[in-house]
Amino acid sequence: MKREKILADVFDGMGMMRRFFAMKSDPHQHQKDMPTRAQIAVMMLLQQTPQMGVKDIAHALCMTSSGATQTIDSLVTEKLLTRKADRSDRRKIAISLTARGKHVLAKAKAAHKGMMSVMFAPLSTEELLQLKNIQEKIIAHLQNV
Repeated sequence: MKREKILADVFDGMGMMRRFFAMKSDPHQHQKDMPTRAQIAVMMLLQQTPQMGVKDIAHALCMTSSGATQTIDSLVTEKLLTRKADRSDRRKIAISLTARGKHVLAKAKAAHKGMMSVMFAPLSTEELLQLKNIQEKIIAHLQNV
């Protein structure tokens, strides 16, 4: 089988898995209790790199500044993030997670972990280790590109 066909099959398979979980989740409960994917991405980024600016968040997540601003606004409204002006330069605004934001992010991660457990249930421990090693190889490659 040609490499291009294998890559296409892997891409299609990843999409099928994503759609499967999107269809299985209750959209009404998700909207009430859990942040959107974009919101979770912002929160995870801020967990790794506290106190980032809007432009830095937008750049890191490949979003437009206006898209990042809208996402951040909604998280601030929900009291999951805070905005603080820089003391030395008032034009700079530092965005950070609140205690409530950390709690909600932990719940979202737990729900995601549960979905991942279901997804990978048919794999043996050895197969999961192989997958982990493959992921690490891809990540190392991407960090050097």
